[in-house]
Amino acid sequence: MKRIVLAIVMVFSLSTMAIAGKIDILRTEITTDPLVRGYSGMTDLQVADDMNLLNRPDTASIEAVIKFMLMDNTYKTDGDDTQDRSIWQRMKEVVAMANTPSVSTANPWGSTSIGSITEIRQVKTHQLVEFFTLSAQGNLSVDLTDSNFQVYLAGAEAAGCLSAAQETSLLALSDNLKSRGQELGIGTIRENNVTEARP
Repeated sequence: MKRIVLAIVMVFSLSTMAIAGKIDILRTEITTDPLVRGYSGMTDLQVADDMNLLNRPDTASIEAVIKFMLMDNTYKTDGDDTQDRSIWQRMKEVVAMANTPSVSTANPWGSTSIGSITEIRQVKTHQLVEFFTLSAQGNLSVDLTDSNFQVYLAGAEAAGCLSAAQETSLLALSDNLKSRGQELGIGTIRENNVTEARP
């Protein structure tokens, strides 16, 4: 019995220590309520429960994105293309055409390809390749919801690197959710944490 009580005390102590250095962050969140979640009208327990709800958008992991781009080859029926090219392979092929004089009319995947390669689409595809390369090296984070990223992705899609359906599937990888506590870097929040943080 003593061991059980001791274990409970240790777990509680560790959870308290984990958030101890982040009380100021929690206090600012509750006081300013930047997302207008209505903390002022909630009890300490309600605030904790609310901040632990998985209702905040999260970004996709670079591993999931790169895996999708390397493995998804469902666009292989495009035009005369009979090869199982992945999205990544198509993007690399577009980038390799940088010095091709007829880039405006180049169509490497068959005469009936949905995509057509123009200089601006090629530039956007090249920037995407650079972005994903840096992200895989841990130098950039992936935010598929960013409007600028989506503009470049649309350019790659227009160039024929991926279909509209693949673009939708790729962007759907960002449909992950996290809690407000996780978003603030606090983690799981307990009632006693809120009690301590409130002025």
